[in-house]
Amino acid sequence: MILALDLSSRTGWAWGPTVDAKPSFGAWQMPIRGGLAARFYGLQNAMQEFCEEHLVTKVVIEAPIPLPAMNNTTAAYQQLGMRAIVMAEAQHISAAICEIDCWTVRSEVAGMRRCTSDQAKKQAVLFCLKRGLKVPNHDAADAVLLWLWHRQRTLRQQPYAGPLFDEVA
Repeated sequence: MILALDLSSRTGWAWGPTVDAKPSFGAWQMPIRGGLAARFYGLQNAMQEFCEEHLVTKVVIEAPIPLPAMNNTTAAYQQLGMRAIVMAEAQHISAAICEIDCWTVRSEVAGMRRCTSDQAKKQAVLFCLKRGLKVPNHDAADAVLLWLWHRQRTLRQQPYAGPLFDEVA
């Protein structure tokens, strides 16, 4: 069973076996008050509770942007700290872990080309909605794309080959 995570203060998740065409999905809101420590603890609790209820054999996460591109210290600490927590939790449950950059996922799954962050968020949600996946927000949409990317790789399906769309919701 695959758990895909889009790590942020509202962490999107998608979960399910690769034999299913569509995953279950949602988002965990991390605490705002209490700073980074509260967010880290919130993520650790959410993952532990989720993994107690569901068999997770692999965790797929969106790779943090490269360090030179991180222009906000707090955001950098948050991304790298959340990544470390997920890796530790995956190790704890003996789950394999995989990380991939968001643009590879968006390109191979949805045929999205590079665009602004706001456009990418809208396109990810639109992609999911068009396929009957009523995602609550862009974080869950990105997690669904991660899950679909891993599913394509596992089933050896070819990446998206159609024209790159420029559609925005």
